[in-house]
Amino acid sequence: MKRKERNKIRGVIGIGGILFFLFIIWYCVKTNFHYYIADSVIFIILTILLFIFYRQWKLDTCTFLMIVVAFILHDLGAFRFYASPPLPFEWDIVTHVVGVFAATLFLYNLALHLTKKNHHPYTFFIIILAALGIGVVIEFIEFYGLMTTGFGEGFLGRGFGDFNPAIVSSDYIDTIQDLFWNLVGATLGFIVAFVKEKMS
Repeated sequence: MKRKERNKIRGVIGIGGILFFLFIIWYCVKTNFHYYIADSVIFIILTILLFIFYRQWKLDTCTFLMIVVAFILHDLGAFRFYASPPLPFEWDIVTHVVGVFAATLFLYNLALHLTKKNHHPYTFFIIILAALGIGVVIEFIEFYGLMTTGFGEGFLGRGFGDFNPAIVSSDYIDTIQDLFWNLVGATLGFIVAFVKEKMS
């Protein structure tokens, strides 16, 4: 694919993502469901930063697309997907797997550029641990939201999609479940990044 075509695709992904987040902000205001307004603003800023530093951060079309898709999947919570998922399993699983999958693609590209070496057995553990670290940071943010805002949705809310506290400690189970799906996303991300590198 020529550079001009790649730049065009990158623009479509970036602008498409930003337009979607602006739509979510409008939708949240209209429906008085404000949980995803702050999230959407953050995603707009992150998408712009990813677009600006595309080359410096060693992004490619696939990685940029997956990061924006991960943002979009989270923001679909504005349509109550966490409370009533359109799939036969919790929406929280989708967002964790795809989110950490995208983060792993990003970290793989960056680590490969920084090391300039192909020690894949070592790279695997470094990337998996780094991606899991991002997932743990996300869990800390969720915990902070639980302690400060209580029930709700978005980055700082605890609500639909989390475990029923009647079973056992819901926060403990939720954390373990989220970390497990983070591991699944990180592993899949590494496999795809590895295969993509070998095919390029």
